[in-house]
Amino acid sequence: MPECTPRADSKEHTIKDVYPNRMRARLSAYVDQVGEGFTQTHALRHLANYHGKLAGLTRDQRALSLGHSGDMNDRYNEHLTVDAEIDLLLTPISKEAEIAELKKQLKHAEETILFLKKENARLNELLGGNNDLPRIGS
Repeated sequence: MPECTPRADSKEHTIKDVYPNRMRARLSAYVDQVGEGFTQTHALRHLANYHGKLAGLTRDQRALSLGHSGDMNDRYNEHLTVDAEIDLLLTPISKEAEIAELKKQLKHAEETILFLKKENARLNELLGGNNDLPRIGS
């Protein structure tokens, strides 16, 4: 990623455009380096938008980061395959969702442990009358 620091005496529109301009220059240099036939800049923008969704960025954040309107950004959705759209929809987009899922799994595990302890106690009671058999859990 390009590092760019505008000069202190730069105009507002120059400051606003410093990163996209530097990125364009870097990308152009890369295209020149790999030679003709490299036409994947649009695919890279789609990939950036897709990963922005996975990271939990809002529609407006993604649109601003790519330098266009939210309506224009929505056109990226038209290019997703059905499988990619399903993967995107099923991917947790925040740590809160992951934490909620882990809490649910923990509660289920605790309930299972409680059931198994009760079942263990019940079986030990059944075996309690026969001293020849070892006790469960000992």
